[in-house]
Amino acid sequence: MPKTGRSLVGMVAGFIPEWWPVFDRNGGRLHVGIRTSRVDAAVADAFLAALAPAEIDVLSRARRAQQQVEKALRSSAERELERKRYAAALVERQFNRVDPDNRLVAGELERRWEAALSEVRAAEGALARQASAEPVCRSGKSAS
Repeated sequence: MPKTGRSLVGMVAGFIPEWWPVFDRNGGRLHVGIRTSRVDAAVADAFLAALAPAEIDVLSRARRAQQQVEKALRSSAERELERKRYAAALVERQFNRVDPDNRLVAGELERRWEAALSEVRAAEGALARQASAEPVCRSGKSAS
């Protein structure tokens, strides 16, 4: 029981109109009850309508930032691949210039060449995985 000493009356019915009169048992005063679902829906619609322009702006700025990060990562991976290809070509030239009779040096250069080629293949695979992981726009084209 509330502090005022008045009992609360609940209404349970199969049909609840949009508004209905509610009488206070003790004072006989008339109040109007309304269904909150309509009020909630109207408030939510007004809130979302006011929020929509700001949301679109934030989403577009976030997408641009994401595209810049993806572009920077792709560029970095491409530069890394280029460095590894240059290193492999340099080791290959060294291997081709070595005296074949000097087996120790030739063996070491061949091992370095194979390691450099392995790094090139790994960098190519990483770049391919990165390219395949890029999001695709609704038009079916790459997002960048």
